[in-house]
Amino acid sequence: MNDTEALRLSFRPERVRMLMVGESAPAGGTFFYRANSNAYREIRKAFGRDGDDGFLAWFKAQGFYLDDLVLTPINTTGRAERQSACEAGIAPLSERIRNYRPQMVIAFKKSICREVLEAVRRSGTGAAYECTHFPGVGQQAKFRADMALILPRLPGRDVNL
Repeated sequence: MNDTEALRLSFRPERVRMLMVGESAPAGGTFFYRANSNAYREIRKAFGRDGDDGFLAWFKAQGFYLDDLVLTPINTTGRAERQSACEAGIAPLSERIRNYRPQMVIAFKKSICREVLEAVRRSGTGAAYECTHFPGVGQQAKFRADMALILPRLPGRDVNL
């Protein structure tokens, strides 16, 4: 297991209620669970916790978890290789979803919506599914607007948002 995946695992809640799924951790070393990525900043804002140094602990305590379709960085690969990696990521993600048993899965990049939905279907969990814009590259406002519509529909809405 690489350092990124070990760090991710350290933030896995005992019970995953809501699973967010990105494409892959970036190749440049930034990562949601290192609290140094665009995804981290924008997800924190979407939950109304901008400037919250304890966000990752709160995220875990709520039963929220962020996983990726592909567990190795693919953001610097060519289009065909990237698509192939995403297709290959469906079955492993489906197995992880089966193990997590989330109530809701949110894909946060439009280009992976189909693959993540297929992984949810294959998991057999019956989890609710949503797809948002990626929280970067000029799409931050769209991502926050998407999340503003999704968050009130979170199952077990006892979350302190």
